[in-house]
Amino acid sequence: MKILQFFKQRYHKILVKSWLHDHGIEKFEFDGSQLNVYQDVILLDRNLHQIPVNFYYVSGSFDCTNCGLTTLKNSPRYIDGDFRCGNNEITTLVGGPLVVNGAVDVSHNCLTNLIGAPECHGWFYCDNNELVSLKGAPKNLEKFYYNYNLIPREFFIGIKDNDILDILNIQDDYSIWNADNTLNNYRFQEMLTELENDKQTKISKALKSIIDELDKL
Repeated sequence: MKILQFFKQRYHKILVKSWLHDHGIEKFEFDGSQLNVYQDVILLDRNLHQIPVNFYYVSGSFDCTNCGLTTLKNSPRYIDGDFRCGNNEITTLVGGPLVVNGAVDVSHNCLTNLIGAPECHGWFYCDNNELVSLKGAPKNLEKFYYNYNLIPREFFIGIKDNDILDILNIQDDYSIWNADNTLNNYRFQEMLTELENDKQTKISKALKSIIDELDKL
């Protein structure tokens, strides 16, 4: 059995290497069963439906835009560059990357929430989906784009005087999204009140600091 398993693994690696070479991926290595790639992986505009090779780490960017994907299965777990998977038919981010050090683009898909989104501190694009909830959105982002979705009107009215990035950073603390992805208005208003209090506190501290400096003159 061990000999059979050995030859199965060898044959599988031969098939994987052949696929990688066919798609212009030359800088890679196997660490046991893990596939690490040390370059950009560009798969856009290919009719794949599912990423056929199970990636683990990519040192560059990973682009599977417009591939007819319905799942992110086999996506790299860790990506040092950008992750782009727009213009597909993906319904969930579960099974996708865990950490992306660059930007993330999941726009033009069929997502209803962002559960399973990777840890990301750059720009995050999720425009043109079917989002009814921002549950699962990453924290500490630089920019967040979520236009042309189905987010409830009450949410936009509530955040008009607040930065969406501040909302994303604390929304989990207040559980503003119910289990069925609807907005919990009571918790949402509670969160907005806390944000307003924090804002006033910061303004007061800033004014006090200015007054203190003026008094020294």
